[in-house]
Amino acid sequence: MQLDLNLLSKKRIVIIGDPILDKYISGETSRISPEAPVPILKVKDEKFVVGGAANVASNLSNLGTISNFIFPSGKDEESNKLIELCNQNNVNCFPINLKNYKTPLKVRNISLGQQLLRIDYNDNKYKLNADLVIEELRKIKDIDLIVLSDYLKGTLFEVEKIISFSKTNNIKVIIDPKGNDFSKYRGAYLIKPNLKEFEIIVGKISNLKDLENKAYNLIKKLNIQAILITKGDKGMSLLEMGEKPFHIEAEISEVYDVTGAGDTVLSTLAASLVLGKNLYESSIIANLSGSLAIKSLGTYLINKNQLNDLLIQKTRKINISKILYDDNSLVEIAKKYRLNNKKVVFTNGCFDILHIGHLRYLKEAKSLGEILIVGINDDKSIKKIKGEDRPINNLNIRMEMLANLNYIDYIIPFSEDTPLELIKKIFPDVLVKGSDYKENQIVGADFVKSNNGIVKVIPLSEGFSTTNLIKKIKGTKQS
Repeated sequence: MQLDLNLLSKKRIVIIGDPILDKYISGETSRISPEAPVPILKVKDEKFVVGGAANVASNLSNLGTISNFIFPSGKDEESNKLIELCNQNNVNCFPINLKNYKTPLKVRNISLGQQLLRIDYNDNKYKLNADLVIEELRKIKDIDLIVLSDYLKGTLFEVEKIISFSKTNNIKVIIDPKGNDFSKYRGAYLIKPNLKEFEIIVGKISNLKDLENKAYNLIKKLNIQAILITKGDKGMSLLEMGEKPFHIEAEISEVYDVTGAGDTVLSTLAASLVLGKNLYESSIIANLSGSLAIKSLGTYLINKNQLNDLLIQKTRKINISKILYDDNSLVEIAKKYRLNNKKVVFTNGCFDILHIGHLRYLKEAKSLGEILIVGINDDKSIKKIKGEDRPINNLNIRMEMLANLNYIDYIIPFSEDTPLELIKKIFPDVLVKGSDYKENQIVGADFVKSNNGIVKVIPLSEGFSTTNLIKKIKGTKQS
């Protein structure tokens, strides 16, 4: 899985939400107070870090984006300190000065890596006029994405107006929601509640199917594109309108502190989206970043070098680097192989439910040359060919399955009914198809042969087909 974080330097993201200032007081506890049965903390260190929406803004800046933060501010020491820290984190601040406002402060007392006590100050409730937010938004040009980080403290009191402004200006909005009323987020692109927040809205979840049904109903009700539900050590669930659900397992790691992990996930999700990754890929990357956050004590500021290393490790596990979306990149790769006198083999299919027949077929196809390229029908083209009940597995799952076969070198999806245009771009030396086709029925055969290539029909393993497997599962008669 590749994510070129250097490209983020040209991406402008606006974060709007409730700022929080976090203070950490750490030390040793070696004795109990004679005044009360509580430990005495001998202070050794004190530090301030940004929290809440300010943490989201700082994480995005640390990833390399142009991070613009719109937030309420006052004349108190906490507000001044928060702005100072945001500036140090290269966040462009757009404070909205409010009379009598004080930035919320959370003080955590820590000993031996464990929190002893948290003290909250300035937990004031206010109702920020959205017109003031929109006034600041108008000052920022060429916005790629808007991120709303809601801590129910009043910055997003009139969030509907902010979403409306964003939609009018064709800017996607993703939201970390809070509260017992998500109707205010209607029309956003994505919301990212944790499981507890999701259950407050839809009721107790009994199983994954129940979660899926309730999530899709909420998507329809709110007219949003997707919901990403974070579930702690159970991973994440991505539900997207018109797509099958994805349940992403948590990365195995020791949970040290969950403080700010949701902000890290939200930030990385936003960064991945503005780099053109789809929601599935972005969610996997966000899941990885969350595993980094929970290994660190306190509010976590993402380290992009660590994230890059994790992405490389993840790629090695599931070989997503084999998957290409750009025809032109594949053309150059094929050309390079041919210049080195290596044969390029091409085949295509739906590969909906991967079975032993597929494996034998693809392994033999690879034996016909040095590089095997597999064209795979996207979901819409499969529906046109095989009906609305197909595919069983969506495109991302099908590509990931193929990417883990060591005899496949590259995979590229296509949306047309046939791969003819792809074949004409790649100029394969060998075009392969299964024996359920005669040579004169194979799309692209004439083109390949006219360019001195060969067409090879590979015998299929009898009794194995996706259609028959589906019929067997349903208990219907096999063809």
